[in-house]
Amino acid sequence: MKSMLTSPRLTVPNPASHPLPHPLPPPLPHASPSVGQGGGRPGHGAARYDRIDALRALAMMAVIAQHTDIFPIGWLGVWIFYVISGFVVTLSIRRGDPPRAIAGDTRRAIARDKGAALAGFYIRRAARIIPLYWLYVALAGFITFWLPGPDDPWEILSQASFTYNFYLLDHPEISVLPTTHLWTISVEMQFYALAGVAIVLLSDGALKRCLAGVVAGCLLGRIALIGQLQHFNQSAHISFLHFDAFSAGCLLALYRARIGAPQAGFLMMLGVMAMALLVAVYAVVNHHLGAQGIEVVQKILSGDGMGQGRGAFIFSAATMLGVGCVAMAAAGRGWFPALLGWGWLARIGRASYSGYLLHFAVIEGLYEAVILLIGHDPMHSGTGAMQIAFRLALCVGSIGMTVLLADLCYRWLEMPLARLCRVLLEKCLLKPVRA
Repeated sequence: MKSMLTSPRLTVPNPASHPLPHPLPPPLPHASPSVGQGGGRPGHGAARYDRIDALRALAMMAVIAQHTDIFPIGWLGVWIFYVISGFVVTLSIRRGDPPRAIAGDTRRAIARDKGAALAGFYIRRAARIIPLYWLYVALAGFITFWLPGPDDPWEILSQASFTYNFYLLDHPEISVLPTTHLWTISVEMQFYALAGVAIVLLSDGALKRCLAGVVAGCLLGRIALIGQLQHFNQSAHISFLHFDAFSAGCLLALYRARIGAPQAGFLMMLGVMAMALLVAVYAVVNHHLGAQGIEVVQKILSGDGMGQGRGAFIFSAATMLGVGCVAMAAAGRGWFPALLGWGWLARIGRASYSGYLLHFAVIEGLYEAVILLIGHDPMHSGTGAMQIAFRLALCVGSIGMTVLLADLCYRWLEMPLARLCRVLLEKCLLKPVRA
């Protein structure tokens, strides 16, 4: 991202001096594109986008439940986040027909507009993600300096440079501080860095072909590396093997005008069937390997003990489920969209980025506070029922505390920092042409 933000000043043409017959529409802010745009009944776009925000909230809660050891397949929430990111970013950029004038001067003006649109895309992504993220990483680094234990400055540097997923490939041990979940932000930023050019510059047809190639290529890449992907984290941290989730979200946005409630229901059914087929196949595999009873279906989706080719297919099934969830949320009909229609879920979802950054620290803070209070570790002592009860209480408490802190952070830190950063970047990198 740094190389994109330190490029020479780009020129934004003054519309008054270069009138276009079909001007490119200004890109929408991160949280304002209408999901219903391009299809569906007028006036329902805002509600549909609220449902996408509500889906973010559910995805964040699933991740928290995973990290409190109460919901072993909560990692699926990360893949839902990936699909949502591709979907919303594509909607925010490509929400109008491109200019079709052919005059030479107009073509040059269009090229300048596309260059400005590309610069604007990277500026909005950087302003939306980087300030709060760097603040969290800086605080983590400061605390790490004062805590006992291993202190690797390269870990903080990889987090700050959005290459943390690659760092974890060679350093699988758990960090002193709750920052290991930041690898998902690195994967997202790497996708934006590479895909921004295609989303902004390519025609709809070329972009659809490109994205379909990425979806197929990621699956083929995972199959090609099937012998090397023996652990969930080893597979998940290779970012370019998971760009299919983002690309599927982008494709969903491009085809949104053709996807109504029946089509969305079909996509959801495909996602559920893909997950069910994966469970059925690997239940047979587990039984063949000697598993008995509940062990036959244990840990098939949890990410433990990948092996037997699971690393090639589990993420495709997760992507299909994510596409189904996003399609249902965007379609706005049925029991699932009705669930997502609760206003408080949308409010939580709008602050889900802050919540995702903070949730691991909240979990660790509450966990350590309980240990100090009662004098022993309830997660690994007492009866099984007591351990489950503690994990459930920790999950509920962590979700509540994360939601509260995320809402405050969103209002008083995340959005003010994003607005300030965007203004500064636009002032430094974009220079309007005087008439």
